[in-house]
Amino acid sequence: MTGRDWGIDLTGRRMRYAPWATTDDGRYRAPSEKERERTYGVSAAAAAESVGYFEACGGSVPALAELLHGHLCDPRFSVTPGELRDPSRWYTHEYYFYVQMFCKKLLGRYDWHFGEGSDAPLSEWHQPYEKGFLVDTPFGGLTSGVKNFVPFAFAKAYAATGLDLRDYFAWLDLLGARKTGITFSSQLSGVQHIWLSLEFVSISYEFARIISNEHSWVELAKKGSSSLRLMQFSFVPRSMLLKAFAYIFNTTTNVYHTEMSLRGETVHAHFRFRDSEVGRYGIYRLGCLKTAYEVTIGGLSYIYKAVAGLEDFPEVAVRGSLLEPELRLEFQSARRIDPWTPLIHSLLMLALGGGLFSLWFHGFLAAGAAVALAATGTLLLTFMVHTRNQRKRIRTLEAKILEIRALSEENIRDLEGLSDSLLREKRSLEKSEGDLRRERGIFRTLVNHAKDLFMLYDGAGNLIHLSPRCEEVTGLTRAQMETQGIHAFIHPDDRSRVRLEWERILRDGTPVVECEYRLVDRHGIVTRVLSHSAERIQLEDDSFGVQNVLVDITARKREQEALLESRLGERSSLLVSHVLYDLVNKNHAYQNLIDIAIGRLGKPGLADREIEEISRTLGFALESGRQLEAVVLQLRTFTDYGQPVKVRANLAASLSAIAAAVGPAQGLAVHAEYSEDLPVVEIDPKQFSRAIENLLREARDAYASDCAPRPVWLTAAPRRLAKGNPEDLPPGTYASLWVRDAGRTRSEAELADAWSIKVSGTGEDRDLRLFVVRSIVRKHGGSVRLEAREGGGTSFEILLPAATGA
Repeated sequence: MTGRDWGIDLTGRRMRYAPWATTDDGRYRAPSEKERERTYGVSAAAAAESVGYFEACGGSVPALAELLHGHLCDPRFSVTPGELRDPSRWYTHEYYFYVQMFCKKLLGRYDWHFGEGSDAPLSEWHQPYEKGFLVDTPFGGLTSGVKNFVPFAFAKAYAATGLDLRDYFAWLDLLGARKTGITFSSQLSGVQHIWLSLEFVSISYEFARIISNEHSWVELAKKGSSSLRLMQFSFVPRSMLLKAFAYIFNTTTNVYHTEMSLRGETVHAHFRFRDSEVGRYGIYRLGCLKTAYEVTIGGLSYIYKAVAGLEDFPEVAVRGSLLEPELRLEFQSARRIDPWTPLIHSLLMLALGGGLFSLWFHGFLAAGAAVALAATGTLLLTFMVHTRNQRKRIRTLEAKILEIRALSEENIRDLEGLSDSLLREKRSLEKSEGDLRRERGIFRTLVNHAKDLFMLYDGAGNLIHLSPRCEEVTGLTRAQMETQGIHAFIHPDDRSRVRLEWERILRDGTPVVECEYRLVDRHGIVTRVLSHSAERIQLEDDSFGVQNVLVDITARKREQEALLESRLGERSSLLVSHVLYDLVNKNHAYQNLIDIAIGRLGKPGLADREIEEISRTLGFALESGRQLEAVVLQLRTFTDYGQPVKVRANLAASLSAIAAAVGPAQGLAVHAEYSEDLPVVEIDPKQFSRAIENLLREARDAYASDCAPRPVWLTAAPRRLAKGNPEDLPPGTYASLWVRDAGRTRSEAELADAWSIKVSGTGEDRDLRLFVVRSIVRKHGGSVRLEAREGGGTSFEILLPAATGA
């Protein structure tokens, strides 16, 4: 049951327990307060929040329900998407765990969780395992602040009952192995005094509830604590009982600071979270504090019962809030901590007091002697009882010392075995590190002498390693790469696409075989590069980075484009010749039809049927002529034919005329907004009209066929370009024209392939539109680009140079 990165994939593991309470006929029912306290302790309010966020992230709730159906312990517990969104239900911890893990699986992100990107605390029902990755080192690191008492006690006590704990240990191993390479289940779980991180222990508590199908950690801690080794504290002087009690807690965790006092028959315990530890709970603070409170109450009840020799668990009153980092408890027992010493002292004082009173009041020596003798006897009797009790305590203490010594020798043997295991692992790691150093040396030699550029970045985009051929491949200096990073020099049209690839590598670990993009240096020179073999690697600090190799393909791309343009020119010229020949021939035919029609119209006495036939003939001839003219214009715009004949034009007036003519015909609602200080431009009216019409048709086709109206935004404003601009245009003033739609969002592949050439031979194929636009704009000395629009849709920007002297 392993998965990418996070490691917990529940596919194929059926649930062991009923996920919610049911009526006799199998329908869901709200559990009683006692059932919620013992078993159904997770409010579906948390699940509903997660499912809602899962849906907002693009997840399918029906697919989630279907995945849950295949893992139920009984088919009658099937659930609808609507029920998964219902916040009023109650679940077992196991079912809630499945909901969270399957949401991660369906989204392909094992670090996904509700509340990501926010520091606001989540409700007490959200669990710390939701966040996915383990932040702290689970054992042996600087964050270790809790001893293994509770996980050790739970595992030992519940294994003795026959509970299958294999999944519990498998999940904990997956959490720990990613950070340390040490297996918790076989190497550390049996050591009671090993130190663990608070994060690791908190998640182990939640896994224990899943495996045992119990909700209350008060009861789990009580049952589990019976396996704790408390012999060294089971016989202490009564006057030191509370100090020993506090010592147990203050030496087994750095999370709390514990203070205790005795008032009458009630023990008052005050637990304060240390400030540095409270912050580690993060947004799951409420849920973790609630569990920590329950563990403290349950474990403390058992220890107090064992140390104080009580017959039953004490009654506990809680004085505290989940919103405050402190807890106050009052333990009320039916027995005093030491009832014998006060009783003996009372008898002794009564006897001595009575003797002194008799001597003073009666004045008789005999009576005084008798009372004194009685007092002496009482004193001797008390001394004998006390001596016998002390001898009994000494014998008990000697037995306890022998028991503790045997236990210590057992612990020493356990630790020696653990030390041998860790020593073997250390030697194995040292050998692996030596092999790794040799491999790195060979790799570094190959990289430094390679013609391509090798780069290694950390997850934040900081450069870690760069091979020597930086400037030759990218045109960027080493200092630029180190201070600004490569992403600062990626062409704006390619930047978002490359960033998405980068994030996908870090998130999913999926390598990218090839990714082509452009780099623009400070002089505006564009270099085309090919990134290949980009993959995620684990760095020495256990974080992830990205390594890849860059190849300069600028010369290759120029050769490919030149060859493509040459072939296209040849093909287009031939195509235009055929179309012109066809047009001449058809024009002769159409002219003949027109002549015949006109001749017939001149004859008197024509019937209505003949007039209608002549009208259809004329209409057909005129429409065919217009279509052929459009074909020729469309073909000539992307060849050397038909160079634009430019005239000075008011851009706002030209755009308004085009929008008024094309918009309604294409079913578009055009919203226009033009700046008052638009520069005058020089354009070929016919070609410019064709370019804008093509973009408006692209906007129309971005919407569903039944969408009405189809809104399009047409805006224009001046824009000043400096030297070395990313568009690779001469510096100066330009008119910036935007055509935006809110239709279908293009995929990354579609954006990258939008300007490709696909000639079908008809000249009206929609695949020619954008290439025709770019051809026209370039002939006008400008540039055109497109990008995905936030919220859906596409935006096109055309830049046209201002007319000379404008």
